[in-house]
Amino acid sequence: MKVERNSTIAGQPARAVRDFLLRYNNPSLGFNRECIADRIGADITDELIAAGFIEVAPPPTPEWEREQGIYYQITAAGSRFANHRFLARISRAKAKSLVAEFQTRVAAVNANPETCRVGEVRA
Repeated sequence: MKVERNSTIAGQPARAVRDFLLRYNNPSLGFNRECIADRIGADITDELIAAGFIEVAPPPTPEWEREQGIYYQITAAGSRFANHRFLARISRAKAKSLVAEFQTRVAAVNANPETCRVGEVRA
């Protein structure tokens, strides 16, 4: 999923939504509408469901639903979005340049008999 740094989801900053999803990205942590509104600043529950980021979950106890309302949990798509870092992409040419510079440094280390050797590089 490509989300720009300054984009919004349901009128809220994407970073705020991401931070909320990251906080509750645990199957044992459920939440309700009030929790979403408190953390994000607005009740965007319906929009998060429509986006596929959260879903209705069975309540942990029968008393929960009577006292707290409907219980939600993060979906697989929400979990993926929670791990989004909002970093700018780099071009293939830039990546090749960085790898070439690194390989040059590795060769320089291995050429010096007084230093440790790099036996293997993995990427």
